[in-house]
Amino acid sequence: RSPIPKTLLLGAANGGIFIASPRILFSDSAGTRSYYQYSFWTEPPTLQFIKLLLAKFEYCKGFQVVSRSSNGVVGDYQLVTEIQEFYQDRTVSPPVARVVVAADLIAVIDRKVIASRSFSQNYPLTSDTAAGAAGALSKATDKLLDDLINWAVESAPPGE
Repeated sequence: RSPIPKTLLLGAANGGIFIASPRILFSDSAGTRSYYQYSFWTEPPTLQFIKLLLAKFEYCKGFQVVSRSSNGVVGDYQLVTEIQEFYQDRTVSPPVARVVVAADLIAVIDRKVIASRSFSQNYPLTSDTAAGAAGALSKATDKLLDDLINWAVESAPPGE
């Protein structure tokens, strides 16, 4: 398919204080989160998420232009995301990586929400370690990004 002849702006990914940290999260019991003591992301998931999203949007060519909203580009639509869950769930056997992201597609001209949706992916860990969690969280995020991009492209009015 040919790209939608519109510009999509990507806002910063929002996330709670735990998710915006460079530390890797896990849960041993419902409703709790802990950090691995000596394991860290090179960047917080909120920063990495937007970089990956931008790269995947550019690859799929769903929109004519995709840019970060902080670049000063004038756009037709804005995609606002919030990472609601990003952790290793050890309360289930075998443990899984859980990623949940809420997204709003907004028309820039009138700030009207065109579409809203929540995305969720779970991915099994190959080992119950920080490295296993990091690998599974990356794979879950990759699958979630594909779903999110397809939804955004399908939800955006095609324009002229």
